[in-house]
Amino acid sequence: MDENLVGYLLKALDADTQTQVERHLARDAAARRRLQLLRQAVDPLAADAEAPEPPPDLWLRTVRRVEKLESKKRPVPFLPRTNPAMPRAWWRPPDVLVAATILLALLSLVPAGIVSVQRQRDRLACQDNLRVFHRAVMQYCDFHGDNLPKVEADPPHNFAGSFVPMLQEAGVLSGQPRLTCSTDARQPPRVNAADLDDIQQRRPGEFHRLAKMIGGGYAYPLGFRDPAGHLQGLRREPGSDLLPIMADIPPFEPQTLGQPLGNSLNHGGVGQNVLCLGGNVVFTTHRNVGIDGDDIYLNKRNRVAAGINRWDTVLGASAARPVSPWDE
Repeated sequence: MDENLVGYLLKALDADTQTQVERHLARDAAARRRLQLLRQAVDPLAADAEAPEPPPDLWLRTVRRVEKLESKKRPVPFLPRTNPAMPRAWWRPPDVLVAATILLALLSLVPAGIVSVQRQRDRLACQDNLRVFHRAVMQYCDFHGDNLPKVEADPPHNFAGSFVPMLQEAGVLSGQPRLTCSTDARQPPRVNAADLDDIQQRRPGEFHRLAKMIGGGYAYPLGFRDPAGHLQGLRREPGSDLLPIMADIPPFEPQTLGQPLGNSLNHGGVGQNVLCLGGNVVFTTHRNVGIDGDDIYLNKRNRVAAGINRWDTVLGASAARPVSPWDE
């Protein structure tokens, strides 16, 4: 945490990390005391803030001066350590303290900078992957009357991750698409849509295991209830471009009653990439980015289940079902 505190003092953090540090300081007294100690250590650097600007050619003049002195250099006889005529050291204790403080600050910023660059690279790779799925979903809509792959109420397509084999069966998601973030090398098993029904009937244990894995590290819409209470899937239609249709998985299991607040763990809890029906992909630092500013991982009744209307988007992890287990 020290590297983030030093970066906070020097205003060297990106906007997201700066906000995270401010929130942490607001609720952690020990972190505030540590920040104060670091501020006292860095304050001596402020003494140089009003120093005049050096001449632009100072470096060149210095090099020439050193070169001139080196050309006239003569061997110097050894002087005992006890010789009182020995010149005093250039570095006084205060100088050493200032130099050590500068070195500490610079070394502390190096890991923070590396982590920041790595996180940014992972976010961009994840966004590119979501765009691949968007193209596949749009092609699926072209052949299915503008309907997106629908998560059904009954098996075998009654879980969020079933959208992957549905896209593959339609021939719009060829090859071996990446279903995890770049930080996770694992790939979920590939299962044909036609095989799901057989697995569900003959090997229910394996079916439940596959349901947790097929969707990988992404969440997909569980649909919504129409006024008559019937389960409906999303459609590509006017006014729906801002509907979230995929995102990084939520920070909780679908069957959990007490869903924690917070972001997907795919990006270290900092936030999640969210793909909208119109094709826009954004990285958000909070979950309330639905059409009406609602939680994209829970419906308006705070359930991992189908939304209560067409604008109530609920993106579920692979094993999530449109019918809440505790509402059955």
